[in-house]
Amino acid sequence: MSNCHPKVLLYLKESIIKNHPKGGPYGVGALYYNEQLKRNENFFSFLKVRDTTPPKTLSNIFTNSHWLIMLKRRIRTLLFFINIPHAATRDFGEYDIVFFHQPSDLFREKDNLANFDGIVVLQSHCPEPESHEICKNNGLDFGLIKKFCERSDRFAFERADYVVFPCQEAEEPYIKGWKYFPQFEERKRKQFRFIPTGIVPLLAKRESVTIRDELNIPNESFVVCYVGRHNKIKGYDIIKNIASRYFANHDDTWFVIGGKEGPLRSLDHPRWIEIGWTNDAASYISASDVFFLPNRETYYDLVMLEILSLGKIVIASRTGGNRFFEKEGVKGVFLYDSVDEAIELLQKVNDMSHESRLELGDFNRRYFLDHCQVESMYDKCKNLMIDLWNNKLRNDGKV
Repeated sequence: MSNCHPKVLLYLKESIIKNHPKGGPYGVGALYYNEQLKRNENFFSFLKVRDTTPPKTLSNIFTNSHWLIMLKRRIRTLLFFINIPHAATRDFGEYDIVFFHQPSDLFREKDNLANFDGIVVLQSHCPEPESHEICKNNGLDFGLIKKFCERSDRFAFERADYVVFPCQEAEEPYIKGWKYFPQFEERKRKQFRFIPTGIVPLLAKRESVTIRDELNIPNESFVVCYVGRHNKIKGYDIIKNIASRYFANHDDTWFVIGGKEGPLRSLDHPRWIEIGWTNDAASYISASDVFFLPNRETYYDLVMLEILSLGKIVIASRTGGNRFFEKEGVKGVFLYDSVDEAIELLQKVNDMSHESRLELGDFNRRYFLDHCQVESMYDKCKNLMIDLWNNKLRNDGKV
């Protein structure tokens, strides 16, 4: 094998990727897959296995009542973590690097990796340990059960030769929410690498004037936009608080809110407009003057990238991956630490001339085009794999 061209397996099922998933490890995998097709390259390999859905053996036992459905989900979750290490026999010997995108996959392959002499890379796409997220989603986020399930994450992070995050700032939710992680980070900092996620840019389907006419918003009004889940972790209650305070002193400001309501409900105000779920969020964002991103915890929010791709100003919480863009000096991204500071930033943008807002938006879009597209992510990943392999060959005395 040439030291310039390692054989790399992205441990993701090609059959799932071909169904064009959105978000998560397979959403990112699909971006790599499609970019490679576009370039007519074969640098990355994918798992050539048929995707099979396990038979729903419990379906005939339980009815559709809520508590029985939850019980079924919890049993399946526990069985998942109990059986997780038992993967079918697989030989990784033909690869130089195996790049896992889910800790549970790496844990499942623990026996097959026992004699693997290549490089094992892990990137988790969860904003918290994968086991924590699975337990939380299935009502098992407590005590010994959570600790038992967490063994998959612990093994995966320890077994990996290198751990990948989108940026160093994205580690924040792990540092805060996983007692094990700070010890691991301190011991293995030299084995951390960073690949900022890239996305396909959003495109507005309708003109801004059309959107404002639809919502009965005057063209000269100041419009703040938020699109996302209506819960506390995303800071929906924070933007409601900010809006209620801002409305008190501003008669010509509107908040346009996208996303399905619940569990938190909307603000009762005539200039607070809920548009609900939409497949054309880009048009509503483009029709606004500023996007508000109030996350309480942030990993590496792809919404930030989407806003930059549309050339809009962003006001965001100074948390996690949001801080990466501040460090990068992205002029149209303003971060805050408190509600008062957020309101001051809203006023700052409100007071800007139309030309100044356009200038900042244009800077954001240029930054996106240069650093946040799929092409950039693909190149960084490919170059990283080559560098890691060449380093190994040098250390092994083979070059």
